[in-house]
Amino acid sequence: MPGENSPVADTTERLARVANIERGMAILEAISGLPHGLTVGELALQLRLPKSAVSRILATLQSEGYVARDPLSNRFRIALKLISMVLRHVDRLGIDDLCLPLLRSVAEETRELVQLALVDGEEMRFVAKADGPHRIRAVSLMGTRVETHSMAAGKVWLASLPRSHALKLALADGLERRTNSTITTVEDFGRELDLVGERGFAMNLGEFAEGVHSIAAPIRSQRMGGAVLGAAVLTGPDFRLPEARLAEHAPALERLGVELGEILPADLVKLPFTT
Repeated sequence: MPGENSPVADTTERLARVANIERGMAILEAISGLPHGLTVGELALQLRLPKSAVSRILATLQSEGYVARDPLSNRFRIALKLISMVLRHVDRLGIDDLCLPLLRSVAEETRELVQLALVDGEEMRFVAKADGPHRIRAVSLMGTRVETHSMAAGKVWLASLPRSHALKLALADGLERRTNSTITTVEDFGRELDLVGERGFAMNLGEFAEGVHSIAAPIRSQRMGGAVLGAAVLTGPDFRLPEARLAEHAPALERLGVELGEILPADLVKLPFTT
């Protein structure tokens, strides 16, 4: 039987630590978009993890100040310590200083929500936004991961990648059906990417959320051979943005994509491994 300090014991302990880190990140991801949080049982069910493991990890995160528990509902939510860490990081990157004036200009021009999504390895996230003036408007997705198959930003990004890699990323998302309009087959999604490539922008016509339409244009870096760093996205309710009206905003989004590509630092974005 191997001793406590044997290589086998050390390897087992390291693997256990890695597994707990991965589980901890999955827990933070699950509760990040929910202001009221989730209970231990709800997290365990959603993540398919033992309740004992979820409870133990949450206790650690709570003791470190990264999550907080509501004593009445027993729901865990993201705590201010983690939020402040993220905001400090964004501030140091200078995304707001660089991009917000451009986003606000297009939001004022179109009167709709305009968001910036950036590539992060094999994911994409919304990192900045400017709201339009309407009282009824789409909800911002700041900080959340882009679903590659059901969101306009994801389609624009995947259309720029080699087809095999694009489909691999889409399948990793599961081609999950969000609404009756969501594309859920490889064949249909391949045709959608062809269409995006032909017209240079992507649309989401109620595919991620009922009644919400989006259009996205790529942000390309000429310093990186035209690689797509992210997407400029305009979003609003379908009654204000039917497909024809949505397409009329394409030139403004394409112009914004070019302007953002000129000012965004190339080292800000981690591009996926595509070979």
